[in-house]
Amino acid sequence: MFKQVINTEGFWKSVIFLGILFAFVYDIIDLWFSFGFDISNYLEVYFSSLSRLVRFLIANIMGGFIYGFIITFFKFRTKIKEHKHLKNK
Repeated sequence: MFKQVINTEGFWKSVIFLGILFAFVYDIIDLWFSFGFDISNYLEVYFSSLSRLVRFLIANIMGGFIYGFIITFFKFRTKIKEHKHLKNK
């Protein structure tokens, strides 16, 4: 079932789209809660050094990918199961 889900057309596009959307929304919420929408302070904290920038980017990419993969996997798996169930009726 796993291979069937990840090989379904549109799966990886959905993972990427949801991952980017998640990272964007998460960063906006972080900017709001942690910095009170003070963009200059936000940029200073996350972009002040190369190591912080790399850590910020890796965290966003990994977090976005994990979120996008999990949500998309279960969405596509549900669709496949429903399609099989309707086919067997």
